[in-house]
Amino acid sequence: MFTLTDDPFIEKGLGSRLYDGDGFAAMKRTIVGEGKLENFFIDWYYSRKLNCEYTTARGSNLVISPGEKSLSQLMKEVGKGILITGFIGGNFKFHNRRFFYGGYRKII
Repeated sequence: MFTLTDDPFIEKGLGSRLYDGDGFAAMKRTIVGEGKLENFFIDWYYSRKLNCEYTTARGSNLVISPGEKSLSQLMKEVGKGILITGFIGGNFKFHNRRFFYGGYRKII
């Protein structure tokens, strides 16, 4: 299963930090755990505006945990699909819960 973690404490990580952009202590967070969306990036301004819990002003070091299957096994099981090989930015629209993320891809 897919697990994505935001880890600001990776030694020499490009996004490592002790505090986020709003001045709060950085925390390691699971964004997607076992294929389920668990957290969003919601800064102080929008947490107050939307009456939501504050999470962080921005992501730090995004880490995808390895699964038990190889890429070739996964591609064989999927059959047809899109393989994302890199990311170039994204956006989440809270009002309709839509998530957009640009990336490099190839059709499989």
